[in-house]
Amino acid sequence: MFLQSCSMNKAAEMMHIHANTMAYRMKRIEEITHMNTKNPHEQLSLLMEFALREYISS
Repeated sequence: MFLQSCSMNKAAEMMHIHANTMAYRMKRIEEITHMNTKNPHEQLSLLMEFALREYISS
């Protein structure tokens, strides 16, 4: 949701969770993957990876 909306508040609203919960989850994702989710190049890379995985699995 974050990659689609590019806003933590909008993503939290779409997921029906609190904005602080969304911020915590994004922080954990960044810690685990060592990616900066605020970087547009890394966001595009993630979107492409998800699209390729969906294409390959179908």
